Amino acid sequence: MENISSIKHPDYGFNVDEIASILIQKKGQDGALLFCDELIAKKNEEIKELMLDSSILVTSLLNKIYFYSLVRNRVEKGFE
Repeated sequence: MENISSIKHPDYGFNVDEIASILIQKKGQDGALLFCDELIAKKNEEIKELMLDSSILVTSLLNKIYFYSLVRNRVEKGFE
């Protein structure tokens, strides 16, 4: 199984720890959690709209939701 910290953002190449660290620095832990929750909710809505149109776009959105779920988890649990 791949180390969760090394999973990279599908578009930008930053890994989970890098994104979590940046979000915590800029928004604080609560703000970072809220940011991730809002982004995940937005991507879920986009998936609902695209479900019948393009499986490639849906797959891309699912990858982003998975990535930001990992970031959210890292923010919530902190760095060990």
